[in-house]
Amino acid sequence: MTLNEYLNQTEEKLLSASSREEAESIVSSAQNVLNASKISEDGQRQFWADLYKKLGGDQDFILEKQGADSLSDILAAAKRVIAQKVKK
Repeated sequence: MTLNEYLNQTEEKLLSASSREEAESIVSSAQNVLNASKISEDGQRQFWADLYKKLGGDQDFILEKQGADSLSDILAAAKRVIAQKVKK
C-alpha cells in the first residue's frame, strides 16, 4: 500500500467514525503505522497536513450520512489532534 492509499483509507475511516473516541483511536493507529514505516518526520508531517486538508482544513462541513452535529463534532476532534501533529 502506498502512503497516498493509506491517507485515503485513514480519511475514509475518520469519515465513518461513530464517536470521538473512535476518531482519536484511528489517528493514534495511523501514527503507530507511520512510526513503524520509517517515514521521515517531514514525511509524517506532510501526511498529517494532507489528511487535515482532505478533512476540510479549517472549514466545517456536514455530511448527510450521519447526524450532522455528531459527525461535525467527531471530525472537529480528529482535526484538532491532526492539527497538533502538523504543528510539531
